Amino acid sequence: MTTTHHDPSMSSDRDPVIDWLLDADPAIRWQVMRDLTGAPADAIAAERARVASEGWGPRLLDQQRPDGQWGDGVSTPFWWSNMYTLLYVRDMGVDPTSARARAAIDRVRSHVTWGPEFGNSPFFEGEVEPCINGRVVGLGAYFGERSDRLVDRLLGEQLEDGGWNCEAERGSVRSSFHTTICVLEGLLAFERAFGADSVVTAARARAEEYLLERRLLRRLSSGDVIDTPGRGSHSRRCGTTTCCAGSTTCAPPARGRTREWMRPSRSCAIGARTTGAGGSTCDIQTPCTRSWPESSASPIAGSRYALFECCVRSTVSE
Repeated sequence: MTTTHHDPSMSSDRDPVIDWLLDADPAIRWQVMRDLTGAPADAIAAERARVASEGWGPRLLDQQRPDGQWGDGVSTPFWWSNMYTLLYVRDMGVDPTSARARAAIDRVRSHVTWGPEFGNSPFFEGEVEPCINGRVVGLGAYFGERSDRLVDRLLGEQLEDGGWNCEAERGSVRSSFHTTICVLEGLLAFERAFGADSVVTAARARAEEYLLERRLLRRLSSGDVIDTPGRGSHSRRCGTTTCCAGSTTCAPPARGRTREWMRPSRSCAIGARTTGAGGSTCDIQTPCTRSWPESSASPIAGSRYALFECCVRSTVSE
């Protein structure tokens, strides 16, 4: 159970929202104190120190398995639960030098890899996608796990327009806002943790210019916002997807406990119908080339992605 220590001296007669935020988990409270109340530095540090031992922090850390991983590898792949748990631990502000954090990171460093698909690469050495590796670099910076090899890889993958895109390995020459931001945040954290590097700084400057030229969310060609409602989507199983031809989304899993993903045939056209796992069907709406996440229990286990020649709209009949 989370306990709170609401110091009356920090109450704000002008803004009850701040008082409400202060009456919260230490992971929220210390950041409110830092950003909104002007509390003294020693009080903020004392509150932050509680994150590793009270509330949400230990609740997450306690879920780590003896092999260093989080989750069961079925409801979500291990790579997903491992990375996002560590991102949450970082964002909550768990002191990376605390005994709890060091024990968790030691287990990750000693046991956790990205699996045989990526040659059992150690967690802090990353895998192949810059959107993932940018976040791994950022985590390494926070927890003191430096990987110059991974930084060098990201620098070598920067595209001509200044950004990055996970689809580059499949032929894309245009950067992705999402991937570029993931890498930018990682490189900035790396320089802040381990010192400035002229090559890294220059790469960040190019990527920042890429975003600024597009005003962070607009097409360079037309000035239009890159996504509007109905284009692209967020799936609890697929994560944020980039729209393909403007109107397609990842198909949902079949009913029941089946963890397989619906897979369109390699030759399909608008109006065609394809059968997914468990007999579910979906309509092919837009032919295109795209890849979607596969669960670890899918028929093509061992490969996170399968290249599809058709995208599907999530119209399901069971």
